Amino acid sequence: MKYKLICIDMDGTLLNNKFTIPDENIRALKEAMENGVKIALVTGRPFNIASYFKRFLGDDVLIVGTNGTYYKYGEVLYKKTLSADEIESIYNIAEKHKLTAYFKGHNIVLSNEKIPENHQYKMINTYLNDEEKMNLFDNCSLQFTLENHNENICKCIVFSDDTEAVNKAKQELKQYNILEVVSSHVNNFEAMQLGTSKGVAVKSLCDSLNVKPEELICIGDNENDLSMIQFAGLGIAMGNAPEEIKLQADYVTDNNVNCGVAKALDLFLK
Repeated sequence: MKYKLICIDMDGTLLNNKFTIPDENIRALKEAMENGVKIALVTGRPFNIASYFKRFLGDDVLIVGTNGTYYKYGEVLYKKTLSADEIESIYNIAEKHKLTAYFKGHNIVLSNEKIPENHQYKMINTYLNDEEKMNLFDNCSLQFTLENHNENICKCIVFSDDTEAVNKAKQELKQYNILEVVSSHVNNFEAMQLGTSKGVAVKSLCDSLNVKPEELICIGDNENDLSMIQFAGLGIAMGNAPEEIKLQADYVTDNNVNCGVAKALDLFLK
C-alpha cells in the first residue's frame, strides 16, 4: 500500500516527555516527506504554537490545530468556533468546580486564572515574530472572555490536579449534549463545537488533498485521537496509550519516549 498522508498527534505521541521532537522521529518524518508522503500534525495545541515545530521538520508540514477545529491549506480555511453561549456554559462549570480553563483560538488564549511564566506558550512566543505570537490573557472574567473572543475561540481545555473534580465537571458538561467533550489526559477535558473532532477535520483535509482513507496513517495516544485512528486505513496507537485506545487501533507501537512514531513509520513505509 502506498500511503500518501500521515497525521500525527503531538503531546504523548510525536513529542517526548521534554516536549521536544526526538531526532529519530525527525529523521523518519523527513524520509517520508522525501518519498512524497505528506505530514500533518493534528494536535490540541493552537495552530500558531504547533506551527513553531515546523522549523524542525520543514515548511511543507501541515497543521490541524485545537483538536481538529482549525487548519489552513492553500485557499481552504477550516474553522469551527464556540458560540458565546457555549463559552459561558464551559466557563461557569470550570468556576463551579474550581478548575482552570484555557479558551483557545489559532493565535489567542484567554484563561480564567494566571498563566504561569514558565508556560510553554510563553516560552515558544520568544521564538516567534509578532505575527506568529500567541496573544495570552490571564485572570479573565466571563465578561472579558465573551467580549474578546471575537468568534475566534475554537476550543476550551479545562484542567486541574484534582482529577475527581475534572471528571465531575466533564460528566456534567457532557450530559447537556451541546458540545464535543473529550480528554487528552486524566487531568483534563477539552470542549469543542458539537460534531467536531480530529477525525472529522482529518477527513476534510483528506478531501482537500484527494487522499483516500486507505492511503492514510493516523497515530495518537489518547481519547481525543480515537476518531482519527478509527478513520485511517492504518490507525496506530502509542505504547503509552490507554488500553481502550490500543484495542481500537490496527497496530500498537512503542511509547513516545522510545520514539514509537519512528518505529511505526520504519515498519510500514519500508
